Amino acid sequence: MGQWLFTRYKGKEGKIISVITVYQVCSRPTNEVGNTAYHQQVQQMAQESLQQDTTISAPQPQLRFRHDLLRLLLEFRRKGDSIILMGDFNEDIGDHASQLQRLFQDDRLQLIDIIGQRHPTTLNLPTYIRGSKRGLDFILVSSELVPAVRRCGYLPFHSHFRSDHRFAFIDFDHHLLFGTTDPQLASPMFRDCCKIRILSLDSNTLRTPRLQPDHDLAERLDACWVQASLVAAHQCKKHHREWWSIPLHQALEEKSLLQTHLTGLRTGKDLSASISQRISKFNLPQMLFPSSIAETNAALKAAQCRIKTIRENSKSVREQPLIEQAREAKFMGRKSDADILEILRKKELQAEHWRKIGFLQGKQRSSQFTNVEVPQSWPRTQAAFLHPDRPTY
Repeated sequence: MGQWLFTRYKGKEGKIISVITVYQVCSRPTNEVGNTAYHQQVQQMAQESLQQDTTISAPQPQLRFRHDLLRLLLEFRRKGDSIILMGDFNEDIGDHASQLQRLFQDDRLQLIDIIGQRHPTTLNLPTYIRGSKRGLDFILVSSELVPAVRRCGYLPFHSHFRSDHRFAFIDFDHHLLFGTTDPQLASPMFRDCCKIRILSLDSNTLRTPRLQPDHDLAERLDACWVQASLVAAHQCKKHHREWWSIPLHQALEEKSLLQTHLTGLRTGKDLSASISQRISKFNLPQMLFPSSIAETNAALKAAQCRIKTIRENSKSVREQPLIEQAREAKFMGRKSDADILEILRKKELQAEHWRKIGFLQGKQRSSQFTNVEVPQSWPRTQAAFLHPDRPTY
């Protein structure tokens, strides 16, 4: 049905934490015909009705969501799991008429609206930009997990990303949550997914309703997991980062401001105060914003092209201002400032060389350098090597 995703984490002494992210569709769709989650769930319920030879006069995805979610939560609680439940519920669980409120107040679940408990002022805070009532996004935790919550809350609209919802966050004390110490992350070189066969499924674990092993299904699922693991490894690997520069920073901020302005035009909300605040905070040059969606899209496309050009030449865009600033400082008699800028430029050039060496060494390396051959023409001491007048290699 596409209602939720969950992951179960094992802690110390058999402790299990079930983390569930949910999405409840709206009570009615914006358009009668479409391919939204609402329409897909209605279609799924109609197909199930045909298979079971029953009749549903008017499928109600929200009613089905509440029924299925309660069954899932009770199953986890019967197993002794602690629950972290979060998502877009498209319903104010603080409203006394809310059916979800009755569900979450079930004594068998013992769930706490942790943000509402820690920050009572958010009880009337809209988390949907086009909504006037209390938010639709919540985080609920089992009562026994409340002491493990370090901090939680909502962020302002468009504070870190563009969305018509606020960002909700929650931080836990790892020791109180799992009963264990913080795990040590593996070295980046060991986080990549390099093997062709990530895992081999036991076909006997996948059976049909007749309890017969389904080898074809096991192989297909194995292939899907391998493909998903390789894609995840590619997305999570360390990518090359361009050199920072003031022009790149300003171009990125200009793009972000245009996207925020575009959201305001599409939603009919006046976001000029938020935009002005960000321009002042980051000391950006004043901008003239288009008055129409089409003009804003054109300006956004032009900003993206500028960012692409700067990124393709990020090293020279970064280095050239340093050279000019060093020359100006030397001309004005500020020799110490000029020396610092020149040392900074050469240090960054050395860093670029080491990055290239790491690339040439290969991403599949499993050990560090065993030896480095140094040209005889290089300086013999560290002081000579770091001297600002040293030739660039």
